[in-house]
Amino acid sequence: MNIQKAIKQSLKTKKIMVREEMKEYVGFIPTNDVLKGIMVVDLKRKRLPGKFWQPLAEDLIADDWLVTDKDFPKA
Repeated sequence: MNIQKAIKQSLKTKKIMVREEMKEYVGFIPTNDVLKGIMVVDLKRKRLPGKFWQPLAEDLIADDWLVTDKDFPKA
């Protein structure tokens, strides 16, 4: 799916979103917080590494986004 659909579904379901090629390693949590933006989740360690994502144009136009069954981690 495209990133817009993935973000809407992720926010609605409170599930982590991923790109197909990164789904085993890194996930993303969209927010409406100007300081947090889209938070990065280390899926191997199951934690927030404290980094925020700045997408490439390729990421924004990709249609391989998925919403996982993994819940947003507790802050």
